[in-house]
Amino acid sequence: MLRAFPLLMVTIVLSGCGGPTPVIESIEASGDTASTAQPIVFGETDWPLWRGQDQAGTLASGSVPTTWSESTNVIWKSPVAGRGHSSPIIVSDHVIVTTADEKAQTQSVVGFNRNTGQQAWSTVINTSDLPKKHRKNSFASATAASDGHNIFAAFINNQRLQVIALDFDGQVVWDVDAGGFKSEHGPGSSPTLFENYTIVCGDSRGVGFLAALDRATGEIVWRVNREPSRSHGNYASPVVATLAGKPQLILSGYNKTISYDPRTGEEIWRVDGPSTVMANTVAFSDPYVVVTGGYPEKSTMCIKADGTGDVSNSHIVWSTSRNSAYVPSPIIDGENVLVLTGDGILVSYELKSGKRNWQERIGGNFSASPIKVGEYFFVPNENGEMVTFKAGSEFQSIGRNQLSSPGGMASPAASGNHLFIRTDGHLYCIGGEEKEVAVNTEQ
Repeated sequence: MLRAFPLLMVTIVLSGCGGPTPVIESIEASGDTASTAQPIVFGETDWPLWRGQDQAGTLASGSVPTTWSESTNVIWKSPVAGRGHSSPIIVSDHVIVTTADEKAQTQSVVGFNRNTGQQAWSTVINTSDLPKKHRKNSFASATAASDGHNIFAAFINNQRLQVIALDFDGQVVWDVDAGGFKSEHGPGSSPTLFENYTIVCGDSRGVGFLAALDRATGEIVWRVNREPSRSHGNYASPVVATLAGKPQLILSGYNKTISYDPRTGEEIWRVDGPSTVMANTVAFSDPYVVVTGGYPEKSTMCIKADGTGDVSNSHIVWSTSRNSAYVPSPIIDGENVLVLTGDGILVSYELKSGKRNWQERIGGNFSASPIKVGEYFFVPNENGEMVTFKAGSEFQSIGRNQLSSPGGMASPAASGNHLFIRTDGHLYCIGGEEKEVAVNTEQ
């Protein structure tokens, strides 16, 4: 096992109640871009990142059932030890989740066989020092990422953001402290990938940073400080998208939405808003970025991503303070964008104008983010009831499905003609094949 611990030059200052706050040193990207990282390779049916291959939450070519039960259209069902709100990722024949056992104080990465649902391996990463968290959060809420060669997972442990690379046998390749982390409500941000880098967000109470790690070695290539809140953390996940002709790393929170150059961490543009605390991921469709939040401010904004510097007065295309989402991520569907609030109000806006097309109360409380597979949208409410709908010029309810294993905090994932659903204690593979359900009992 290779364990890489870069020099962090971290100092500590007292910050009143709640203990010391780490101060993170920025690391400028060096001119030497040499890396032994292999090219990122995604299979056609892979769902290798939070929100899918392009992190838009959509799978255009997939076709999955819209109805299922514990005995119908379930390909397999497997127990997942511990608790976690991370989504599954699917790479070739592998399904990967992160999980945590609060009683045993462990955090782990677990691999399953995509075809059978049998657990292939479970690697314990940490055995103590879990942070404090919100009652609705878990200690394994960051979805893993894969470049097709390794798996990258992020945990909050021992007051730092820990990033780990594993191979597909569950063996640790490297283990790095990316920077200090002072927990308010626990973890929330998932890693993303770009070229040779694994990119992570270390926003927390009084501390904020973005860091790019070499995928091959774990070496911190660049790290930039953000402008944190002393009172609150931030839980948004960064995404990289090609917008206005160049790759942009977009992250919201701390009352700003900022675009960074993913190669260097240098800021490209910023706008004020939408809120201090974000817990979701932006949606994008070139050249637009849609962001919605959150707490305590409530706003949804569409930004044109072709500016430089502070473009708060020139590049906000439209905004509204009505029915904004805190945790569920917005999703773009053609010329429209959907925003789902935590209390179950779904709103469709015209992407370019902000004109409201329709509004529907779909029932339940929501922390998961909707995904679209083919022409259908899927999102579970917190009780685990999967809501399925179409969303064109008008809302069309398709159905609601409930499995016997409760819980719907994790967003679903899709691969080919299969939907992968994580409940409080199980992982399900949903599909249309007529076959006996494989129910795995061993952990």
